[in-house]
Amino acid sequence: MSTLSSLPPDILLYIFTHLATRKAFFTHVPLVCRLLRDVQRAILQATTAHASVVIHIGACPPFAIARHWAAVLQDVIGSSTSASINDAEQVARIATLRRKILRLSSTATRMRKRDPWSAYTLMCRLQLHILLEEIRDLHPSAAAQAIMTAFQDTMPFGNVRVRLLSFDGRHFGQIAWAAGVAKDLNAAIISLSLEAMFRTGGDVPPLLQFEKESLQTLSIPQIYAADMPLTALSLLIPHAWYLSTSASQKKTSTFRGPDGQVALHSNLTTLSLGYLHLLMLDTVQNLELAVQGGGFPRLSLVEVYYLHWDDDDPDGESVCRTLLVNLVGLRAVCPNLAVSVRALAREEQGFVKRFLEPDVEGLLRGLEVRRLDEPQVALQCGLGGGFCIWDLF
Repeated sequence: MSTLSSLPPDILLYIFTHLATRKAFFTHVPLVCRLLRDVQRAILQATTAHASVVIHIGACPPFAIARHWAAVLQDVIGSSTSASINDAEQVARIATLRRKILRLSSTATRMRKRDPWSAYTLMCRLQLHILLEEIRDLHPSAAAQAIMTAFQDTMPFGNVRVRLLSFDGRHFGQIAWAAGVAKDLNAAIISLSLEAMFRTGGDVPPLLQFEKESLQTLSIPQIYAADMPLTALSLLIPHAWYLSTSASQKKTSTFRGPDGQVALHSNLTTLSLGYLHLLMLDTVQNLELAVQGGGFPRLSLVEVYYLHWDDDDPDGESVCRTLLVNLVGLRAVCPNLAVSVRALAREEQGFVKRFLEPDVEGLLRGLEVRRLDEPQVALQCGLGGGFCIWDLF
């Protein structure tokens, strides 16, 4: 019988990458096997992790905690450069940090509570939280470099790519600066709070006209904005190929400009309409008219999000079914259009049983259900715990 140490490297690598989909084994086996630790280190260095950056306009309650752990982490990393890992004091400090991290990670979601190994796995979205006041005086390229340096100094991965850049603030007035940072980070998605730039029934405030012009030249292809009608978002950022909103209240989108004409979205291929339970039927009908009017020549995917609180309203199920039927009906005017519902793993089967299985008339035929928030890979962190990389978009 072959021992682990006698296995050829390609077979060992196959086994190890296969275990990557089973985070419990991937996390714990290397702790007791030096050979697997060496292979894991090579995998970490060959891994490009997709991370997100959140820039806070003002202080927020979780940020003090984030700064505390960042300071502790930097302290341990800093001392490790001058002390051997075999040094008793250094080992003790890392062990202490490991216990604290694992204890912090025990406040898990319902999905994680069903995982018997969750108490030993630190699952995070690789988010870097920064206060705007710490970098606002930097040139956008310098701010982007500082962000990447922070990732490289604290993450065990060989490469980190910023997939999402989020500006968390309700009245952010430095859109031009934000656009510059996003460009230098080569971010795939930018998330902005743009309520200050839009007034229902009014125009963009004069003081923010420059920010509007900056947005209209923004080259980031995927745009995500909270609490904005998609009409306003698409008019502000006409060059995006992916638009998404997560309005916290029901708002109707017309997809028409101030002149009442259908707005042209020449590049848009994906339109995310937000949460299903907050979607207005008028929005779907207006979208159909806009598609017929030539406003979306390249549109290939319309998606909505279905979450577990969608059916809190007693009439919510029938309303959601009507919305879904109308969404699928968009394919009558755009045959190549795909309509997708994105749901959490724990909600996927519930959605199928609630809406698709009873659909004996075939009104929802062709509706796709895609899993949301699915972890892509789980990896062991050098200080204990693990990193779980999530695909949020």
